[in-house]
Amino acid sequence: MLHLYMKNKEEFFEALKGLEKYSNSTCKLIETLLKIESDYRVTGSIEYLMKATGLTKPTVYTSLKILKKDNILIKNDDYRNTYDFNALKMEDIINQYKQHQSIIFS
Repeated sequence: MLHLYMKNKEEFFEALKGLEKYSNSTCKLIETLLKIESDYRVTGSIEYLMKATGLTKPTVYTSLKILKKDNILIKNDDYRNTYDFNALKMEDIINQYKQHQSIIFS
């Protein structure tokens, strides 16, 4: 698996926020997950994610559900409290944002 380099993380997060599809809470969760990921994999209990983000339990669950539904995160059934970032979806979001920006600024 490829390492998710800091530049890619920043570019993905900028694209995610720039497309304005996700709530501030979901963006906050994604930002936290990007900080703790290793090789596209992130492990953290709901309690840890609540503490790290300041979000409530229902908000963390809702945000995770949205990110799984949109195929950004994939539940890793081999490990407890573990999710994998979908690198292809992340790349797709970056490309959508670049296309969106080129339309706006052309």
